[in-house]
Amino acid sequence: MGRGNCCVFGKYEGLYFIDNDDIHVYCRAGRDTGEPPELRLLRDLDFSSLTDGTWIYHEMATCAEKEDILSCFMEDFLQMFLSFRRVEPEQWISRSQRVILENTLFYICLEDNQWSLAVELIQKDPPWGRSYEALQARHYRQYLLGMQTCLLNRLPSIGIYTGPWISGVLRKEEQSA
Repeated sequence: MGRGNCCVFGKYEGLYFIDNDDIHVYCRAGRDTGEPPELRLLRDLDFSSLTDGTWIYHEMATCAEKEDILSCFMEDFLQMFLSFRRVEPEQWISRSQRVILENTLFYICLEDNQWSLAVELIQKDPPWGRSYEALQARHYRQYLLGMQTCLLNRLPSIGIYTGPWISGVLRKEEQSA
């Protein structure tokens, strides 16, 4: 956990990482009994279970898990911050950053970085040379704390960015301490 190769560049931006251990779902191999397959998250499996063929990657369950995590995050965040709205249809602000929520000042984006899914708070550029910097400075910490809270409502831990090529882990029990 905690590895990431995504970063933000704006003065009033930040991000958290959802580790693939909390997204990727595996099912027990070779069980065709007609019953629903036994599923486990990657974090609940050891190396030997993954390499001996006992458990195999389950793409549909992984997609469902990811969608549930993001749905819970967005629902909680939108209740906390009424100025934000869902972005539909799909919108991208770069080749790798998909916007899921926005308000006048910020985007909240997703970016896949191979080991995890980055959830990023990105500053918006104002139209016509105006400046949002004072408003962004006033609100970004509150939004980042809200993102952290909403992610930890659903996940046992999240990755945090601490510097270039350096990250850490924030666990649910550490948040309330």
